[in-house]
Amino acid sequence: MMLALLASVTLVIPAYAWDFSASGSMSAKFEQVTSKDNASATATTAANFSSGSGGISLKSSHTDGDKTLGLTYTADVDTDGDTLGTDTGLDQTLSLAGSVKVGKWTASATASQSLMEDGSHAKVADTTADGSSEADAEARVDGFNGFSVGLGAGPGTLTIALDMHSGTTASALGEDWGASFDAATACGSGTTAYGVNFSGNVGVDLSATLGMGSSSASAKTCTGNNSSNTFASSTMGIGVGVPMGAMTLGIDFESTTVTGKAGGADIDKLVKGGTQVSVAMGGIADGTVTAAFASVSSTTGSGEAEARTGLEAGWKTTVGAASLEVAYGSWTDNDAAGGDSSSDIEVEMSLSF
Repeated sequence: MMLALLASVTLVIPAYAWDFSASGSMSAKFEQVTSKDNASATATTAANFSSGSGGISLKSSHTDGDKTLGLTYTADVDTDGDTLGTDTGLDQTLSLAGSVKVGKWTASATASQSLMEDGSHAKVADTTADGSSEADAEARVDGFNGFSVGLGAGPGTLTIALDMHSGTTASALGEDWGASFDAATACGSGTTAYGVNFSGNVGVDLSATLGMGSSSASAKTCTGNNSSNTFASSTMGIGVGVPMGAMTLGIDFESTTVTGKAGGADIDKLVKGGTQVSVAMGGIADGTVTAAFASVSSTTGSGEAEARTGLEAGWKTTVGAASLEVAYGSWTDNDAAGGDSSSDIEVEMSLSF
């Protein structure tokens, strides 16, 4: 089947002027992680060498006036288990994307089919080390089945998205809020969610996303006290990138609230907010230096607020066709348990083609 697919793509290319490309990556890394379960615990350190390869992608695309089509086949050895041989295997995915522009409006759609399995709008810069990325700030949205429409708006693009689904999972705009909120939708629910994003250059590189969703109980399967079950979420993320000569300043901001009610009573509430700031400067020792800081806090129900702060610093350059990065990162929790913490030192060389 794979040979037939490649043969058909080969025949289509000359007939309809499709562009073809292949890409992939590989890397070798040294990492040393020092962590503590709480402030008074003894620190433990682990150091390892590792190597990896990214998925190999074969892409074919075609543009005809205001119409664009793209077909991608990706093969990747999935290693999402803790050790090699656990939940590992070959993942194969076939994706098709298309868009049509009419005036200032652009309609687009994507479809992805998993052939075999196991067999985020940030503006801040970061490094390969875990630090500020462990306390990221962003609008809490992900991939979902729905509709979206993009419209040229001044110096940027305004995108409006609609997500409607039914089921027993507390989710909106692709973000699954977990078991603590699933009680609000466990007997069945209908969810409607809206998302709006603006991306463009308004003197600074700006991306702003607002998403809101709510669920109501199924009249057929939710009875008694459960007939009033509800779930709601709202999330906002703003990212700003400010070029300043050889330096770029990046700022991300997040504000998120999630609530749920089941059996006539409030079951949970999550309030989350955070900020990330980064500075990236090129031309230093033939490379780029990046420093980032992040702070995020969250409150669940009537509990105490939990906070995590993180920072990263790194230098990255190219060595011939390869890239070399040296980075340090650390993060610390401030909670009732006394606070976990971790620091991470990484040296990584990678090659992409």
